[in-house]
Amino acid sequence: MAAKCDVSSSCGHQDLSWINCSLCRSGRTGLDTYHRALANLYNNSLNQTTRDTKYEGKQLEEGENEVKPDLNEAFSSVMRYLNMASSECEKYHCSYKSHPPGSRQEKHQARYHTSPDPVGNSSQKTCHVHVEACPGTYSVTAMKHYKSSEKSKKSVKLEHGKSVSVSFDL
Repeated sequence: MAAKCDVSSSCGHQDLSWINCSLCRSGRTGLDTYHRALANLYNNSLNQTTRDTKYEGKQLEEGENEVKPDLNEAFSSVMRYLNMASSECEKYHCSYKSHPPGSRQEKHQARYHTSPDPVGNSSQKTCHVHVEACPGTYSVTAMKHYKSSEKSKKSVKLEHGKSVSVSFDL
């Protein structure tokens, strides 16, 4: 006799064996992921609070520089986490051999986890992005595709009331 699904009371699949109850396994995996994310969120918020209160009201000694988080570090951290999340998502979606045609999973995989099809000459493709920013010097990086190692980086100085156009050849 096959083992019963251990979450049968919640999913209604009492007659299916554990191995056939993919809905139950997916549900458990989703809940596990959710609980891990909550734990990470809680741990990160504790670390942030500790970091903020660590420097509150502290008088700097003569010659001591104030330590502030660097904007580049913040963006690189965000990019690192986005790449990790994308990689985990891709592993999950690629673990299934096929999805029903037109399903949300198939559309998601096609949109986010496959390289774009080259259509015509890539130099003819353009992408226009409008960004409003405060005056200052910025580093702008462009990539052909988010998984691409081919990057182009330019430094832009933005003055008050001026606009700047930046073009990349990828």
